[in-house]
Amino acid sequence: MRIEKRGKHYRVQVQVKGIRYSFTFTYKPSRREVYDRLDKEASTADVGTVYDYIYKYIELKSNILSPATIRGYRNIIKHLQSYFGNMQLYKLDQVELQKYVNVYALNHSPKSVINMFSLISVVLRTFRPGFIFHVTLPRIIKKEPYIPTLQDIKLILKESYNSKYFSSIILAIFGLRRSEIVALTLDDFKDNYVCINKAIVRNKKNALVQKSTKTYTDRIVYMPPQLIDLIREKGLYSGSPDGISNYMYRLVKKLKLKNFSIHKLRHFYASICHYFNMPDIYIQKQGGWANDSVMKSVYTHALERERVQITQNINYKIMENLFDSAPQMHQETIEIKKSPNNKDF
Repeated sequence: MRIEKRGKHYRVQVQVKGIRYSFTFTYKPSRREVYDRLDKEASTADVGTVYDYIYKYIELKSNILSPATIRGYRNIIKHLQSYFGNMQLYKLDQVELQKYVNVYALNHSPKSVINMFSLISVVLRTFRPGFIFHVTLPRIIKKEPYIPTLQDIKLILKESYNSKYFSSIILAIFGLRRSEIVALTLDDFKDNYVCINKAIVRNKKNALVQKSTKTYTDRIVYMPPQLIDLIREKGLYSGSPDGISNYMYRLVKKLKLKNFSIHKLRHFYASICHYFNMPDIYIQKQGGWANDSVMKSVYTHALERERVQITQNINYKIMENLFDSAPQMHQETIEIKKSPNNKDF
């Protein structure tokens, strides 16, 4: 047994049958108090495999988690190796966790490994709350996403104008998710805005079901009245979210554009709003982002190319002022837009 003071609290670590338990007290506990706590903790570690407790967790949160989240959890279960899934949860320790993460990483991407471990973590925190573990996870290699240009958007709108997907593309350009788009009815459209209060996703049985949006509150997305009239005239798409994605894939391929998904139109919207100095809080409300960190990462990527070019131009100007005769170097000039009165917008 090990007792050490951490600030105003005492942390107790004790190992029983190869399992390490850790408890926190607001005072220095007696040996009897520690073992009373240990008995209470051990009693929650009923016999059951990792599989068993994952299913218990899903059932426990079945009316709270979104259908898409539950479907994702069930997909993770399918990819767990049986030797790990059949291990008794109360026997699971930090070494076994790290070993399995290491094995899982051999055939799965860093993001998949992190998703798997996140599920195991919440299960452990729920059914073994006294078990403290520290596992090293793989680092996600961030890739610069391609954000469609204004010219890309114009080509897509022109090509899709007479298709049943036109309204969906317009709505995506104004920041709606595809799950929100397919849930809309004409009653959700007002004179100059659309009310977002539901979404269509697939549940664990792969059936389309309606749920609340990610932000769990109604969202008002303002749009020009002329566009709302055009959407009413063209009609709304009534198929599955996958139908929109598949159409966008075919359209991008047909137009020979750099590959991007329907979701990237939402990113385009965020980057344009930021370009015209819309306050972040307004962009966040329009797009329905739960926090501004994800939103900012979107338009930061979109504006990276322009940042590089502007920086190169400024660096060249610095060189001109540092040397009487600036060294010969290639200069890629761009127009730095200072006013929203640009004809492309």
